[in-house]
Amino acid sequence: MQKESYELIHPGQLSKPLEKALQLRGKELSDAKLSTLISDTEQTRADYQAKAILTGIALLAKKFVTKHGKWKAYCEKLFENGSTAAILDFEASYRTIRLYTQLARRFLWKIETDGFAQEVVETDRERIPVTAQQITALAVSDSEAMDPIFEQLHHFVAGRSLRRMLADFRQAEKDADEEDRQAALEAAKTENRSTGNETTGGEAASPKPIQLLLWESYCRDTAPMLDRLFDRPGTEDLRGEEAIAYYSNIASELEERAKRARQLAEAAKQGQGA
Repeated sequence: MQKESYELIHPGQLSKPLEKALQLRGKELSDAKLSTLISDTEQTRADYQAKAILTGIALLAKKFVTKHGKWKAYCEKLFENGSTAAILDFEASYRTIRLYTQLARRFLWKIETDGFAQEVVETDRERIPVTAQQITALAVSDSEAMDPIFEQLHHFVAGRSLRRMLADFRQAEKDADEEDRQAALEAAKTENRSTGNETTGGEAASPKPIQLLLWESYCRDTAPMLDRLFDRPGTEDLRGEEAIAYYSNIASELEERAKRARQLAEAAKQGQGA
């Protein structure tokens, strides 16, 4: 039986047949069509970012009136009753929710501190002409009277480049990661105190080290999510170039995180020797 052969394609590299197909499409594509595509995409980008910010603000508002420790359960209830359940699993949706809240938190902070004026100015929109209070009211209002505020927000984010938008989302992800780290530390300390109060044979049990509790939390919560990368729906259909690209991307992402973990371990080792 003859084996199928596949051309090795690195992430971002296109196959020769696909390059030829693109050349053909490029000849067919009119300038007017391309101009419309770009304009529509930029409009969609501004729409998405404005709505992501407002969604994050609305989530923050609700979080402030939700009992401590009940936020994730509240979000899960929203998820079960919403349409995203047909698109994402809850953990992925919850991560997106947290990104929106961090995006909104930093956006409001920049408005209050005039932080946008500190950026390299790419357009004439380095300052947004509305207040954080007005944006907050807009996020939870259905009144048409707030439409001018939305137009101002939309106009402002439209004037910031895609590079700026992606930087905002990367920062939101870093903020969410830091929130995760702080929550894990707090949970570890709580469990440590609880373990220290337990007794075995009449003697107080030795509390577990923080690093062990964090590792147990990783094995319990994070490792299973990583495992699902390899058996998520659709992976069984990957073949050849698609499989190479998919698993190469996973390997690159994991290698980057492994590199960061080794750097942190080395920094800690050097700190011990200081």
